[in-house]
This record gives sequence, structure tokens and C-alpha cells, in this order.
Amino acid sequence: MNILSQQFGNLIQKYPNEEHTIERIFNLFSEEKREYPLFGLYELTTPSSTYALTHILNTLVSIGFLQKHYRVISKADNGGIKDYPYLTEIPEDIYDWRSEQDIHVTPDIIKVIYKTAAG
Repeated sequence: MNILSQQFGNLIQKYPNEEHTIERIFNLFSEEKREYPLFGLYELTTPSSTYALTHILNTLVSIGFLQKHYRVISKADNGGIKDYPYLTEIPEDIYDWRSEQDIHVTPDIIKVIYKTAAG
């Protein structure tokens, strides 16, 4: 039995058509301190649907394999300003240290980021 089936056997049983997606996720996050935005993961793992991918990722978060964060992105250079563990913790306005100004936070400048649990 390989390490993938040991750790994610139940997940593979739940989503048998997504075994390759689960394997790709495992390989992408097998190194420490890795992180990917949701849409980047979709492109890299080629799941059958975004529905399947989000359910797989949410399961991996619930078992502690991944962490999910919400990153506020600067309009100045698309770099991250700050990460929040919960969407409800993001303030309406935030100081953008990249552009050195206060900005109003809108949905278009929030990215969902998945990180290794150790990172």
C-alpha cells in the first residue's frame, strides 16, 4: 500500500473518478511550505469539476493536511497584502503597504489560498 492510499484512501473511495486529481494535490503539497491559489490548483490538477476539487480541498483542510487562507491582493502589483484564516475576519478597509495607501476591500482582490499545514 503506497503512502497516498494510506493517507487518502477514504478520500479516493469517496471520489474514485478523482484519484489522479488527489494524487496531483498530494504531490504538489508534498514539500514543506507550498501554497497555491484555488484557480492555480484547478489548472494544475485538472479535476472533472470545480465542485469535486473544492470538496476534496475542504476535506484535506478538515483532516489537517492543508490550511485554507483568504489573501487580500494589492491592486498595485498583485502581491499579497495580508492573509486571513476566515473570510469574516477581513476588514472592509485595509492599509496596502505595497501602494502605501488605505484601500477598500472588494471580492475581486481576495484570493483563496491553500497552504501546507506545516507552512
